[in-house]
Amino acid sequence: MTDNIQDPASGIPAEKLIEHISHDFNNLFSVIIGGLSLLRDEIPSAAWNEDLQITYEDILSAARDATTLVEQLNTWAGRQLLVPAPADVNQILLNLEPLLKYSLGRELNLKLSLHPDPVLAFVDAEALQQSLLHLLFNAREAMPDGGALEISSAPGPCIEIRDRGEGMSVDTLRQCTQPFFTTRRTDGKQGLGLAIVAGFAKASRAQLDIKSELGVGTKVCLLLVAAENT
Repeated sequence: MTDNIQDPASGIPAEKLIEHISHDFNNLFSVIIGGLSLLRDEIPSAAWNEDLQITYEDILSAARDATTLVEQLNTWAGRQLLVPAPADVNQILLNLEPLLKYSLGRELNLKLSLHPDPVLAFVDAEALQQSLLHLLFNAREAMPDGGALEISSAPGPCIEIRDRGEGMSVDTLRQCTQPFFTTRRTDGKQGLGLAIVAGFAKASRAQLDIKSELGVGTKVCLLLVAAENT
């Protein structure tokens, strides 16, 4: 999904550009964060006031957010460092359920349908959880008035997420996994959620299939590598 996106000036695939610059950016942010800590230690306590503290925290927060952004771009580009191992998809979903019910809000009716037998995948469980959260938060945003949100597991191994939200047009569906693409321009979001999921799928040798229709909703299927195939 990332191979067709290029820098218009150089013609170099975007994922290659990210690979080249992310290391340098991480070094720069490390210097900024480390320098802030040294600066804080060097300024006498008597001279440290509330305004300095606020400025210090704002700069530190911005540097950490920038570091996170670089990590997210690396994920999209398929450069995420994963540690896959055999894992039961059912157990991963069960572990997430309390967090999801709390985070998604009472307006959404979360339905979890698990296959009766273990659904074993060869996957980085923590990275899978983060990708699922991105998918589910996307689904929540598509249903501002609430509704049913279904998560199911099946042999394959496969995880399916289905919402009854606004759905996407053909053009939006075509672009939805590109980084920084978003249909919500006023909420401050970076438009990286689905791009990160696509990057995780690529790095995990998984398949991400998204189907959507305006006014009907969206269905996302994440087909993982089976544990017995590794």
